[in-house]
Amino acid sequence: MKIHNDPWKHIIEDDFYDNDDFEYFCALGAKICKTIKPHEKVIETQTLDVFKLKYEQKALNYLQILAPEKIKLYNRFQLDIQAVGVQEESQNFIHVDRHDKLLSIVVYGYPDMHIGTHIGKTRESLKPLEWKQNRALIFSRSDNTWHSFSTLGLGPRVTFNINLYR
Repeated sequence: MKIHNDPWKHIIEDDFYDNDDFEYFCALGAKICKTIKPHEKVIETQTLDVFKLKYEQKALNYLQILAPEKIKLYNRFQLDIQAVGVQEESQNFIHVDRHDKLLSIVVYGYPDMHIGTHIGKTRESLKPLEWKQNRALIFSRSDNTWHSFSTLGLGPRVTFNINLYR
C-alpha cells in the first residue's frame, strides 16, 4: 500500500483481492464482455455476504486512513462488477463522486491490459494511472477528486468496485 497526495490523496494497492475472489470476478467479467454491446454499461452488484465479511473492514480501514472524520457517517457497503463497452458514453464523463459516497475502491480486472482511471485536481488536468490487474485505486470523495475512464478502442473494460456510502 502506498499513499499518494498528487493530484489528491489516494492509495494504490496491488493484489487487493485474494486470488480466489479475483479469479471469480475475472470469470464473471469475461462472461459479461462476451455479450456486452459497444454502447452498453453493465453493473452487477454482488450480494454474497461473504464479500462483505471479507472486505468491509478492509475498506473501513482505508476510510480511516484517508478521511477519518467520515467513519461515523458509514452506513452501507456495496461491491459491483462494472463493465463498459468500447463506445459507452459515461467513459467521457469527468466527475467527482456523489455526496453520499464516502470511499471508492476501483480494482482493475479484465482484460489483462487496458488503461487505468484518469485522475486530476481539475477537469482539464487528468492523467491516467497504469492498469494492472488486481490493482486498486482507493480514495475518499472530495470536491476536487476529478476522475474518469476510457476504453480508447481497447475493448470492454471491467473493474471490481467497492463503495462505502452514508
